[in-house]
Amino acid sequence: LFHLLMVSTDVSGLVQSVDVREGQQVKKGQVLFTLDPKPFEIALENAKANLASTVQDVESTRAQYRAAVGQIAAQQAQLNVNQQTYVRYQALAKQNAIAAMQVDTQRAAVLSAQATLASLQQAAATQLAKLNGNPNLPAEQTPSYLKAKAAVDEAQRQLDHTTVRAPFDGTVGEVDSLQ
Repeated sequence: LFHLLMVSTDVSGLVQSVDVREGQQVKKGQVLFTLDPKPFEIALENAKANLASTVQDVESTRAQYRAAVGQIAAQQAQLNVNQQTYVRYQALAKQNAIAAMQVDTQRAAVLSAQATLASLQQAAATQLAKLNGNPNLPAEQTPSYLKAKAAVDEAQRQLDHTTVRAPFDGTVGEVDSLQ
């Protein structure tokens, strides 16, 4: 009594070599045939490059967030100075010791500094959102990294499946369909 098992792989490609002949005895794990691995190696390298690019993107987002936080602090300081000057100018205007135009110009400087601050805060919030709200989030925990890592794993799995091995000890049956 013997069992017949069709051996194949779940990836498609050109057969590079057939390492067995019909009627040959094989041991479990012995190579039966291989597909040309080159397309799968290229796909794996592309997936790895994409993964590395994803890590760079996360680091870039983190740097942009930190830069925005620094700019917010600087802009807040500028706004405080502008507001203090504006308050002084208003007091001087009440004493007719300063031209109304200077007060208006300083008021415009305060409004401009407030608008710039709001814009910087929005930019920081956008970068922080890309980091899932955590500026210290490891790149490996971001959705984009996990997606890119899965692509690397799949490309590696497909490359691994270009070598087909005997699943158990046995005798090779039909081989000519591989030639």
